Amino acid sequence: MSRDRIVILGGGFGGIRTALLLSKKLKKNTADIILVNQNSYQVYTPSLYEVATAYRGTELSSDAVQEQNFKGEIGAAIAFDIAHIFSKTSVQLVIDEVVGVDVEKQQVHLKKDGALDYTYCVVALGSRTAYFGVEGAEQHAVTLKDLHSAFAVRDVVRNAVGQVKTTQQPATVAIVGAGLAGFEVATEIATYIKHLVHTHSIDKKQIHIILIEARNQALSACSDVVCEKARHRLYYLGVELKTNTKITKVERNKITFSDNSSLEVAGVVWGGGVQCLYLQEMTKGDVSFSSSGQIMVTESLNLENYSNVFAIGDCSFLEGAPSTAYIAEQQAECAAKNIALLINNKPLKKYTPKNANFVVSSAGGKYALADTYFFCCGFSGWLIKRIIDFRYLLSIYPLGTALKMWYKGVKLFSKND
Repeated sequence: MSRDRIVILGGGFGGIRTALLLSKKLKKNTADIILVNQNSYQVYTPSLYEVATAYRGTELSSDAVQEQNFKGEIGAAIAFDIAHIFSKTSVQLVIDEVVGVDVEKQQVHLKKDGALDYTYCVVALGSRTAYFGVEGAEQHAVTLKDLHSAFAVRDVVRNAVGQVKTTQQPATVAIVGAGLAGFEVATEIATYIKHLVHTHSIDKKQIHIILIEARNQALSACSDVVCEKARHRLYYLGVELKTNTKITKVERNKITFSDNSSLEVAGVVWGGGVQCLYLQEMTKGDVSFSSSGQIMVTESLNLENYSNVFAIGDCSFLEGAPSTAYIAEQQAECAAKNIALLINNKPLKKYTPKNANFVVSSAGGKYALADTYFFCCGFSGWLIKRIIDFRYLLSIYPLGTALKMWYKGVKLFSKND
Protein backbone atom coordinates (compact mmCIF):
# COMPACT_ATOMS: atom_id res chain seq x y z
CA MET A 1 0.00 0.00 0.00
CA SER A 2 1.44 3.37 -1.03
CA ARG A 3 -0.56 5.20 1.63
CA ASP A 4 -2.72 4.42 4.65
CA ARG A 5 -5.87 2.44 4.01
CA ILE A 6 -8.81 2.60 6.40
CA VAL A 7 -11.23 -0.29 5.98
CA ILE A 8 -14.64 0.00 7.64
CA LEU A 9 -16.70 -3.16 7.91
CA GLY A 10 -20.48 -2.69 7.95
CA GLY A 11 -22.83 -0.12 6.48
CA GLY A 12 -25.02 0.49 9.51
CA PHE A 13 -25.20 3.52 11.78
CA GLY A 14 -21.66 3.14 13.10
CA GLY A 15 -19.95 2.26 9.84
CA ILE A 16 -21.51 4.96 7.68
CA ARG A 17 -21.02 7.61 10.35
CA THR A 18 -17.36 6.69 10.76
CA ALA A 19 -16.72 6.86 7.00
CA LEU A 20 -18.44 10.24 6.61
CA LEU A 21 -16.56 11.76 9.55
CA LEU A 22 -13.18 10.45 8.39
CA SER A 23 -13.77 11.86 4.91
CA LYS A 24 -14.19 15.28 6.54
CA LYS A 25 -11.42 14.99 9.14
CA LEU A 26 -8.61 13.76 6.90
CA LYS A 27 -6.94 15.92 4.32
CA LYS A 28 -7.27 14.84 0.70
CA ASN A 29 -4.92 11.98 -0.26
CA THR A 30 -4.06 11.30 3.41
CA ALA A 31 -5.62 7.85 3.30
CA ASP A 32 -7.93 5.62 1.28
CA ILE A 33 -11.27 5.11 3.04
CA ILE A 34 -13.08 1.91 2.06
CA LEU A 35 -16.46 0.82 3.41
CA VAL A 36 -17.42 -2.83 2.95
CA ASN A 37 -21.09 -3.79 3.13
CA GLN A 38 -22.99 -6.85 1.99
CA ASN A 39 -25.76 -4.74 0.45
CA SER A 40 -25.74 -1.56 -1.63
CA TYR A 41 -28.10 0.07 0.85
CA GLN A 42 -28.41 0.83 4.55
CA VAL A 43 -31.59 -0.26 6.28
CA TYR A 44 -32.89 2.29 8.77
CA THR A 45 -33.59 -0.31 11.45
CA PRO A 46 -35.56 1.97 13.85
CA SER A 47 -38.38 1.92 11.27
CA LEU A 48 -38.40 -1.80 10.49
CA TYR A 49 -41.48 -2.33 12.63
CA GLU A 50 -43.27 0.24 10.46
CA VAL A 51 -42.37 -1.70 7.32
CA ALA A 52 -43.82 -4.80 8.98
CA THR A 53 -47.12 -3.10 9.76
CA ALA A 54 -47.55 -0.37 7.14
CA TYR A 55 -51.17 -0.08 6.02
CA ARG A 56 -51.89 0.66 2.36
CA GLY A 57 -55.51 1.68 2.71
CA THR A 58 -58.06 -0.52 0.96
CA GLU A 59 -56.26 -3.84 0.99
CA LEU A 60 -57.75 -7.20 0.09
CA SER A 61 -56.11 -10.50 0.93
CA SER A 62 -56.37 -11.60 -2.69
CA ASP A 63 -54.70 -8.42 -3.98
CA ALA A 64 -51.22 -9.94 -4.13
CA VAL A 65 -49.86 -7.75 -6.93
CA GLN A 66 -50.73 -4.46 -5.22
CA GLU A 67 -49.39 -5.77 -1.92
CA GLN A 68 -46.09 -6.72 -3.58
CA ASN A 69 -45.82 -3.28 -5.17
CA PHE A 70 -46.57 -1.68 -1.80
CA LYS A 71 -43.79 -3.72 -0.20
CA GLY A 72 -41.39 -2.24 -2.72
CA GLU A 73 -42.60 1.26 -1.95
CA ILE A 74 -42.29 1.00 1.82
CA GLY A 75 -38.97 -0.83 1.55
CA ALA A 76 -37.53 2.02 -0.50
CA ALA A 77 -38.59 4.47 2.21
CA ILE A 78 -36.09 3.05 4.72
CA ALA A 79 -33.40 1.59 2.42
CA PHE A 80 -30.84 4.32 1.81
CA ASP A 81 -28.51 3.99 -1.17
CA ILE A 82 -24.97 3.98 0.25
CA ALA A 83 -23.33 5.10 -2.99
CA HIS A 84 -25.61 8.15 -2.94
CA ILE A 85 -24.65 8.91 0.65
CA PHE A 86 -20.94 8.91 -0.29
CA SER A 87 -21.36 10.53 -3.72
CA LYS A 88 -19.65 13.76 -2.68
CA THR A 89 -16.91 12.16 -0.59
CA SER A 90 -13.75 10.17 -1.25
CA VAL A 91 -15.17 7.05 0.42
CA GLN A 92 -15.03 3.92 -1.73
CA LEU A 93 -17.87 1.39 -1.40
CA VAL A 94 -17.17 -2.33 -1.77
CA ILE A 95 -20.27 -4.52 -1.93
CA ASP A 96 -19.14 -7.87 -0.56
CA GLU A 97 -19.51 -10.18 2.42
CA VAL A 98 -16.88 -10.19 5.15
CA VAL A 99 -15.86 -13.79 5.90
CA GLY A 100 -12.77 -13.18 8.01
CA VAL A 101 -10.62 -10.61 9.81
CA ASP A 102 -6.94 -11.38 10.46
CA VAL A 103 -5.78 -8.72 12.90
CA GLU A 104 -2.20 -10.05 12.92
CA LYS A 105 -1.74 -9.88 9.15
CA GLN A 106 -3.90 -6.75 8.93
CA GLN A 107 -6.18 -8.27 6.35
CA VAL A 108 -9.92 -8.51 5.81
CA HIS A 109 -11.11 -11.53 3.84
CA LEU A 110 -14.06 -10.99 1.50
CA LYS A 111 -16.27 -13.66 -0.07
CA LYS A 112 -15.85 -12.43 -3.67
CA ASP A 113 -12.76 -10.23 -3.71
CA GLY A 114 -10.43 -12.18 -1.40
CA ALA A 115 -7.95 -10.45 0.91
CA LEU A 116 -8.01 -6.70 1.51
CA ASP A 117 -5.07 -5.18 3.37
CA TYR A 118 -5.60 -2.36 5.84
CA THR A 119 -3.62 0.08 7.96
CA TYR A 120 -6.60 0.81 10.20
CA CYS A 121 -9.79 -1.21 10.54
CA VAL A 122 -13.19 -0.41 12.06
CA VAL A 123 -15.42 -3.41 12.77
CA ALA A 124 -19.06 -2.31 12.73
CA LEU A 125 -20.73 -5.51 11.55
CA GLY A 126 -23.68 -5.44 13.92
CA SER A 127 -25.33 -8.38 15.65
CA ARG A 128 -27.43 -11.40 14.84
CA THR A 129 -30.55 -12.82 16.46
CA ALA A 130 -30.03 -14.82 19.67
CA TYR A 131 -32.31 -17.82 20.08
CA PHE A 132 -30.88 -18.91 23.46
CA GLY A 133 -31.01 -22.57 22.52
CA VAL A 134 -34.80 -22.65 22.18
CA GLU A 135 -35.67 -25.63 20.02
CA GLY A 136 -37.25 -24.73 16.68
CA ALA A 137 -37.07 -20.96 17.22
CA GLU A 138 -34.73 -20.26 14.32
CA GLN A 139 -36.75 -22.47 11.96
CA HIS A 140 -40.29 -21.43 12.86
CA ALA A 141 -40.16 -17.88 14.24
CA VAL A 142 -39.65 -14.73 12.17
CA THR A 143 -37.35 -11.96 13.34
CA LEU A 144 -37.16 -8.22 12.72
CA LYS A 145 -33.55 -7.65 11.63
CA ASP A 146 -33.73 -6.60 7.98
CA LEU A 147 -36.15 -5.80 5.15
CA HIS A 148 -36.75 -9.44 4.29
CA SER A 149 -37.68 -10.32 7.88
CA ALA A 150 -39.86 -7.21 8.22
CA PHE A 151 -41.91 -8.40 5.25
CA ALA A 152 -42.06 -11.87 6.84
CA VAL A 153 -43.58 -10.32 9.99
CA ARG A 154 -46.05 -8.48 7.79
CA ASP A 155 -47.06 -11.77 6.14
CA VAL A 156 -47.54 -13.45 9.54
CA VAL A 157 -50.06 -10.79 10.57
CA ARG A 158 -51.91 -10.82 7.25
CA ASN A 159 -52.00 -14.62 7.22
CA ALA A 160 -53.47 -14.67 10.74
CA VAL A 161 -56.27 -12.36 9.60
CA GLY A 162 -56.81 -14.50 6.52
CA GLN A 163 -56.96 -17.60 8.69
CA VAL A 164 -59.70 -16.09 10.87
CA LYS A 165 -61.67 -14.99 7.82
CA THR A 166 -61.46 -18.48 6.29
CA THR A 167 -62.03 -20.65 9.37
CA GLN A 168 -64.13 -18.25 11.49
CA GLN A 169 -61.93 -19.38 14.40
CA PRO A 170 -59.75 -17.16 16.65
CA ALA A 171 -56.03 -16.86 15.90
CA THR A 172 -53.08 -15.85 18.07
CA VAL A 173 -49.94 -13.96 17.05
CA ALA A 174 -47.16 -14.37 19.62
CA ILE A 175 -44.24 -11.97 20.05
CA VAL A 176 -41.35 -13.36 22.08
CA GLY A 177 -39.25 -10.86 24.00
CA ALA A 178 -40.55 -7.58 25.45
CA GLY A 179 -37.47 -5.47 24.87
CA LEU A 180 -37.62 -2.43 22.63
CA ALA A 181 -37.98 -4.42 19.39
CA GLY A 182 -40.62 -6.79 20.75
CA PHE A 183 -42.61 -4.00 22.42
CA GLU A 184 -42.62 -1.87 19.27
CA VAL A 185 -43.70 -4.64 16.95
CA ALA A 186 -46.42 -5.82 19.37
CA THR A 187 -47.97 -2.34 19.67
CA GLU A 188 -47.73 -1.66 15.95
CA ILE A 189 -49.26 -5.05 15.10
CA ALA A 190 -52.16 -4.19 17.40
CA THR A 191 -52.73 -0.94 15.50
CA TYR A 192 -52.31 -2.65 12.12
CA ILE A 193 -54.84 -5.33 12.99
CA LYS A 194 -57.44 -2.67 13.76
CA HIS A 195 -57.29 -1.67 10.10
CA LEU A 196 -57.20 -5.22 8.77
CA VAL A 197 -60.19 -6.51 10.74
CA HIS A 198 -62.24 -3.51 9.62
CA THR A 199 -61.34 -4.09 5.97
CA HIS A 200 -62.08 -7.82 6.19
CA SER A 201 -65.18 -7.47 8.41
CA ILE A 202 -63.71 -9.57 11.21
CA ASP A 203 -64.32 -9.18 14.94
CA LYS A 204 -61.10 -7.81 16.46
CA LYS A 205 -61.58 -10.09 19.45
CA GLN A 206 -60.84 -13.05 17.17
CA ILE A 207 -57.21 -11.90 16.80
CA HIS A 208 -55.23 -12.37 19.99
CA ILE A 209 -51.82 -10.67 20.39
CA ILE A 210 -49.59 -11.93 23.18
CA LEU A 211 -46.21 -10.52 24.19
CA ILE A 212 -44.09 -13.03 26.10
CA GLU A 213 -41.20 -12.00 28.33
CA ALA A 214 -38.87 -14.10 30.51
CA ARG A 215 -38.31 -11.19 32.92
CA ASN A 216 -40.85 -9.55 35.21
CA GLN A 217 -41.88 -6.62 32.97
CA ALA A 218 -41.75 -5.16 29.49
CA LEU A 219 -38.81 -2.87 28.65
CA SER A 220 -37.07 -4.07 31.80
CA ALA A 221 -33.81 -2.32 30.85
CA CYS A 222 -35.56 1.07 30.88
CA SER A 223 -36.55 3.37 33.75
CA ASP A 224 -39.51 2.55 35.98
CA VAL A 225 -41.65 5.29 34.47
CA VAL A 226 -41.08 3.90 30.95
CA CYS A 227 -41.93 0.37 32.11
CA GLU A 228 -45.15 1.54 33.75
CA LYS A 229 -46.26 3.53 30.71
CA ALA A 230 -45.42 0.58 28.47
CA ARG A 231 -47.60 -1.73 30.58
CA HIS A 232 -50.55 0.68 30.38
CA ARG A 233 -50.12 1.11 26.64
CA LEU A 234 -50.14 -2.65 26.01
CA TYR A 235 -53.33 -2.98 28.07
CA TYR A 236 -54.97 -0.12 26.17
CA LEU A 237 -54.16 -1.72 22.82
CA GLY A 238 -55.44 -5.13 23.91
CA VAL A 239 -52.03 -6.85 23.90
CA GLU A 240 -51.67 -9.53 26.57
CA LEU A 241 -48.36 -9.27 28.42
CA LYS A 242 -47.16 -12.59 29.78
CA THR A 243 -44.11 -12.06 32.02
CA ASN A 244 -41.81 -14.44 33.96
CA THR A 245 -42.43 -16.94 31.18
CA LYS A 246 -39.79 -18.99 29.40
CA ILE A 247 -40.26 -20.76 26.07
CA THR A 248 -38.61 -24.12 25.47
CA LYS A 249 -39.85 -25.00 21.99
CA VAL A 250 -41.28 -23.31 18.92
CA GLU A 251 -43.17 -25.25 16.28
CA ARG A 252 -44.94 -24.05 13.16
CA ASN A 253 -48.25 -23.44 14.94
CA LYS A 254 -47.40 -23.98 18.59
CA ILE A 255 -45.08 -22.76 21.34
CA THR A 256 -44.25 -24.72 24.47
CA PHE A 257 -43.39 -23.16 27.83
CA SER A 258 -41.02 -24.31 30.55
CA ASP A 259 -43.91 -25.64 32.64
CA ASN A 260 -44.83 -27.94 29.68
CA SER A 261 -47.99 -25.98 28.87
CA SER A 262 -48.41 -24.89 25.25
CA LEU A 263 -50.19 -22.34 23.10
CA GLU A 264 -51.57 -22.72 19.58
CA VAL A 265 -50.45 -19.81 17.39
CA ALA A 266 -50.88 -18.55 13.85
CA GLY A 267 -47.32 -17.23 13.88
CA VAL A 268 -44.39 -16.30 16.12
CA VAL A 269 -42.33 -13.12 15.94
CA TRP A 270 -38.97 -13.45 17.72
CA GLY A 271 -37.56 -10.41 19.50
CA GLY A 272 -35.61 -12.31 22.13
CA GLY A 273 -32.23 -10.59 21.95
CA VAL A 274 -29.03 -10.43 19.93
CA GLN A 275 -25.56 -12.00 19.91
CA CYS A 276 -22.30 -11.77 17.96
CA LEU A 277 -20.89 -15.28 18.33
CA TYR A 278 -20.19 -15.39 14.60
CA LEU A 279 -17.30 -12.95 15.16
CA GLN A 280 -15.31 -15.53 17.11
CA GLU A 281 -15.38 -17.89 14.12
CA MET A 282 -14.21 -15.27 11.60
CA THR A 283 -11.57 -13.40 13.65
CA LYS A 284 -7.92 -14.49 13.77
CA GLY A 285 -5.60 -13.07 16.41
CA ASP A 286 -5.45 -12.38 20.13
CA VAL A 287 -8.92 -10.89 20.48
CA SER A 288 -11.14 -11.04 23.57
CA PHE A 289 -14.91 -11.50 23.39
CA SER A 290 -17.82 -11.05 25.77
CA SER A 291 -20.15 -13.94 26.65
CA SER A 292 -22.44 -12.94 23.78
CA GLY A 293 -19.57 -12.76 21.30
CA GLN A 294 -19.03 -8.99 21.25
CA ILE A 295 -15.47 -7.74 20.74
CA MET A 296 -14.00 -6.37 23.96
CA VAL A 297 -12.59 -2.87 23.45
CA THR A 298 -10.62 -0.36 25.48
CA GLU A 299 -11.96 3.02 26.57
CA SER A 300 -10.67 4.36 23.25
CA LEU A 301 -12.78 1.75 21.41
CA ASN A 302 -9.79 -0.10 19.95
CA LEU A 303 -8.54 -3.58 20.74
CA GLU A 304 -6.15 -3.97 23.65
CA ASN A 305 -3.50 -5.80 21.60
CA TYR A 306 -4.16 -4.11 18.25
CA SER A 307 -4.42 -0.35 18.61
CA ASN A 308 -5.15 0.08 14.88
CA VAL A 309 -8.35 -2.00 15.05
CA PHE A 310 -11.56 -0.47 16.42
CA ALA A 311 -14.94 -2.08 17.10
CA ILE A 312 -18.14 -0.07 17.50
CA GLY A 313 -21.89 -0.56 17.75
CA ASP A 314 -23.64 -3.84 18.51
CA CYS A 315 -20.55 -5.97 17.83
CA SER A 316 -18.43 -4.26 20.51
CA PHE A 317 -18.54 -4.46 24.29
CA LEU A 318 -17.74 -1.64 26.68
CA GLU A 319 -19.30 -1.37 30.13
CA GLY A 320 -22.02 1.28 30.22
CA ALA A 321 -22.53 1.42 26.46
CA PRO A 322 -25.76 -0.39 25.47
CA SER A 323 -26.35 -1.69 21.95
CA THR A 324 -28.41 1.09 20.40
CA ALA A 325 -28.17 3.16 17.22
CA TYR A 326 -27.70 6.26 19.37
CA ILE A 327 -24.61 4.78 21.03
CA ALA A 328 -23.25 3.45 17.71
CA GLU A 329 -23.26 6.98 16.28
CA GLN A 330 -21.48 8.30 19.37
CA GLN A 331 -18.85 5.60 19.09
CA ALA A 332 -18.39 6.32 15.38
CA GLU A 333 -17.43 9.90 16.26
CA CYS A 334 -14.84 8.67 18.76
CA ALA A 335 -13.42 6.01 16.42
CA ALA A 336 -13.08 8.48 13.53
CA LYS A 337 -11.40 11.02 15.81
CA ASN A 338 -8.97 8.42 17.19
CA ILE A 339 -7.97 7.12 13.76
CA ALA A 340 -7.20 10.69 12.70
CA LEU A 341 -5.14 11.08 15.90
CA LEU A 342 -3.22 7.84 15.21
CA ILE A 343 -2.40 8.99 11.70
CA ASN A 344 -1.00 12.21 13.17
CA ASN A 345 0.87 10.36 15.97
CA LYS A 346 -1.20 11.92 18.73
CA PRO A 347 -2.60 10.28 21.90
CA LEU A 348 -6.05 8.73 21.70
CA LYS A 349 -9.20 10.11 23.31
CA LYS A 350 -11.34 8.06 25.67
CA TYR A 351 -14.97 7.37 24.87
CA THR A 352 -17.59 8.19 27.50
CA PRO A 353 -21.20 7.19 26.77
CA LYS A 354 -23.48 10.24 26.74
CA ASN A 355 -27.06 9.80 27.92
CA ALA A 356 -26.74 6.03 27.56
CA ASN A 357 -30.33 5.48 28.76
CA PHE A 358 -31.70 7.46 25.81
CA VAL A 359 -34.92 5.68 24.75
CA VAL A 360 -37.47 6.59 22.12
CA SER A 361 -39.88 3.74 21.51
CA SER A 362 -42.92 3.69 19.28
CA ALA A 363 -45.99 2.38 21.03
CA GLY A 364 -48.57 2.08 18.28
CA GLY A 365 -50.12 4.86 16.23
CA LYS A 366 -49.06 8.46 16.85
CA TYR A 367 -47.89 7.49 20.32
CA ALA A 368 -44.36 6.92 21.57
CA LEU A 369 -42.41 6.76 24.81
CA ALA A 370 -39.46 9.16 24.88
CA ASP A 371 -36.99 9.12 27.77
CA THR A 372 -34.24 11.44 26.56
CA TYR A 373 -33.18 14.48 28.55
CA PHE A 374 -36.72 14.41 29.94
CA PHE A 375 -39.63 11.97 29.78
CA CYS A 376 -42.72 12.37 27.67
CA CYS A 377 -45.20 10.06 26.01
CA GLY A 378 -48.09 10.12 23.58
CA PHE A 379 -48.15 12.43 20.57
CA SER A 380 -45.24 14.52 21.89
CA GLY A 381 -43.14 11.35 22.10
CA TRP A 382 -44.15 10.51 18.52
CA LEU A 383 -43.01 13.97 17.38
CA ILE A 384 -39.64 13.47 19.07
CA LYS A 385 -39.22 10.18 17.26
CA ARG A 386 -39.98 11.82 13.91
CA ILE A 387 -37.50 14.61 14.68
CA ILE A 388 -34.83 12.01 15.44
CA ASP A 389 -35.59 10.27 12.13
CA PHE A 390 -35.18 13.57 10.29
CA ARG A 391 -31.99 14.38 12.18
CA TYR A 392 -30.44 11.14 10.99
CA LEU A 393 -31.44 11.74 7.36
CA LEU A 394 -29.97 15.23 7.61
CA SER A 395 -26.67 13.74 8.82
CA ILE A 396 -26.26 11.70 5.62
CA TYR A 397 -28.11 13.72 2.96
CA PRO A 398 -28.42 17.36 1.84
CA LEU A 399 -31.38 19.26 3.33
CA GLY A 400 -33.63 18.92 0.26
CA THR A 401 -33.10 15.18 -0.09
CA ALA A 402 -33.50 14.62 3.65
CA LEU A 403 -36.80 16.52 3.72
CA LYS A 404 -38.14 14.63 0.72
CA MET A 405 -37.27 11.20 2.14
CA TRP A 406 -38.51 12.10 5.62
CA TYR A 407 -41.87 13.30 4.27
CA LYS A 408 -42.22 10.18 2.14
CA GLY A 409 -41.72 7.97 5.19
CA VAL A 410 -44.13 9.94 7.39
CA LYS A 411 -46.79 9.87 4.67
CA LEU A 412 -46.43 6.13 4.12
CA PHE A 413 -46.22 5.00 7.71
CA SER A 414 -48.82 7.37 9.17
CA LYS A 415 -51.56 5.41 7.39
CA ASN A 416 -51.21 2.87 10.17
CA ASP A 417 -51.65 5.54 12.84
